[in-house]
Amino acid sequence: HDALPICALNSYINVSLYQQLDGKKVYEGTMTALSKDELTLEYMDKTRKKTITIPRKQIAKARLAIKF
Repeated sequence: HDALPICALNSYINVSLYQQLDGKKVYEGTMTALSKDELTLEYMDKTRKKTITIPRKQIAKARLAIKF
């Protein structure tokens, strides 16, 4: 699960999960923290800014994304 290095911190990323977390399997937002066990993502839910902490073991794929 070392898809994203620490240098991707504060980058806009796309994260796909093995199973739903808070009702979604795919998140896109700014990675604000990364530890050995979890990733923290700040994302927009319609017009509200939200933060979610995702356990790394639930991440199927993580990659840099382009913000439109």
